[in-house]
Amino acid sequence: RPPGGGPRLVLEKPFGHDVASAVALNAALAVHWTEGDLYRIDRYLGKEVIDNLLVMRFANRLLTPIWNRENVSNVQIIFKEPFGAEDQNRSGYFDNHGIIRDVVQNHLLQVMAVLAMDRPVSLEPEDIRDAKLKVLRQVAKVDPKRDLVAGQYTAGGGHGGDPDFPG
Repeated sequence: RPPGGGPRLVLEKPFGHDVASAVALNAALAVHWTEGDLYRIDRYLGKEVIDNLLVMRFANRLLTPIWNRENVSNVQIIFKEPFGAEDQNRSGYFDNHGIIRDVVQNHLLQVMAVLAMDRPVSLEPEDIRDAKLKVLRQVAKVDPKRDLVAGQYTAGGGHGGDPDFPG
């Protein structure tokens, strides 16, 4: 890349539809682009919530000194929306890509990384990415068969015959 910059490529998720296709895309891109010239983004990550978390964590003189494992025993990240996928015409997207891949793998892990990361060297995107990666590399791998329970509501199914329970 020239000293004054050069072309860069921005890729918005989803990046492939599975691990094999993501690896193949990475290999094809690596022929023409260096990793430093590639930006994989999710428009969600530019939302104010992430920006506010960074400010809250590292610019708040009252909170920053006490935000550590000695003073914080538990952090819960709760994903709740006041509507269903059908209300926002998102069911087709989730059917193709999955809410786990979209919301959990992308959005909630990013929030967790920002909440748990050490102060980055700077607020430059590469330094923030490096700080997040340090956190994510320390997260224990999940065995889906041992560690997860998945379920899906069906329309009008109710819960135990309770007509008021959303289903």
